[in-house]
Amino acid sequence: MNLNRASEAIQELRQWLVLYPEDVEALSLLIQAYISTDQHQAALETAEDMLGMWPDYSLSHYFYGVTLMLNRRYKESEEALLRAIEMDPWDADYFSMLGALHNLQKNWEKGLFYADQGLAIDPEHVRSLNTRTEALTKLGRLEELESTIEDTLAADPHNAYTQANVGWSKLERGNVQEARQHFAESLRINPNYEYAQSGIKEAVKAKNPLYRAYLSYLFFMNRHQSSVQWTVIIGVMIGQNLIRQYSERFPILNVVLVLIFLFMYLTWVMMPIGYLILQLDSYGRLALEKRQKWLGIVTGVALLTGALAFGTYYALQSYEPLFILGMYSLLVIIPLSRVIHDSDELPVWFKVVSWAIIGLGTLAVIAGFFYLGLGYLLGTWALIGVVLYGWVYNFVAFRKKG
Repeated sequence: MNLNRASEAIQELRQWLVLYPEDVEALSLLIQAYISTDQHQAALETAEDMLGMWPDYSLSHYFYGVTLMLNRRYKESEEALLRAIEMDPWDADYFSMLGALHNLQKNWEKGLFYADQGLAIDPEHVRSLNTRTEALTKLGRLEELESTIEDTLAADPHNAYTQANVGWSKLERGNVQEARQHFAESLRINPNYEYAQSGIKEAVKAKNPLYRAYLSYLFFMNRHQSSVQWTVIIGVMIGQNLIRQYSERFPILNVVLVLIFLFMYLTWVMMPIGYLILQLDSYGRLALEKRQKWLGIVTGVALLTGALAFGTYYALQSYEPLFILGMYSLLVIIPLSRVIHDSDELPVWFKVVSWAIIGLGTLAVIAGFFYLGLGYLLGTWALIGVVLYGWVYNFVAFRKKG
């Protein structure tokens, strides 16, 4: 375990537990090994065994709560962690984990409360300091946040999680350069740390002002419960319908309508555009995986094709098939990016829908060059499909996040 060879540790621990099945230290190590290798269900099953054998041991309830949290059983997780605290109210780990659980559910005030409880026990408790940093960042309490960041870095400056966590806090507040420095330090400590890798990618993309604005929108949405997020999304839908009804009487509202549609479009395509930004950056390109590089290239080709098609359309004084091609090039990015980026996670039915919309749009482009009416008909269906697809994808994504 100390050599970060968790898979081999699992084999050794399981052999040991065959002989000594009630060895509480071995059970604890096995749970941690399963967690470090993302085997969350196996970790939960081991924690259940440990709890059954050692029900009067606070650590049994603690590990049970941690593994329940990793399996998104948040209410049961809270109950288990509170039971651990009841049995041993002087362990800062228990309070910090309960704070992390509330942060995960975007209950930032409760997360801060339990982080402070952990720090009351141990003022230099690194996990509690990190939990406090995250909660204060989301609550926007900047004065307290600065002092907490200083305390966190002073307590353990060589901790990869601490450096990455501070990096995300800096990035959320728009301090892109400082964020990159902390992510780089985190990766120096642990070159394979995914939390820091994803952070430094976002920091590189944030050099682009448009992406930086999009990132601010994401951070805003992430600070709120899913109910608030859906309120914003539904509010945009209702707003654009109302504006459309009154746009004939007040033509200036057409500008607002265009801005709303542009906002909606950008929220759907900024993820693949982000990979295009990284692809065009000599430093950022090194951080991309093969699939992400491919997505960046596809996005660039689609945007270029759309721009050329629309430019030629207006230059040739409305050659209609080019208009269909331009629309298709800009819209196909939405389903195509999801299929490429999330192919391992999307349900099969969603992949089928994705390719059906892509195929329908392709037929619309081909038909447009031969039978313009049919091209517009198929293109209209494809447009409706893409808009519905965007909303359904958001719904699936929110459900997955729990």
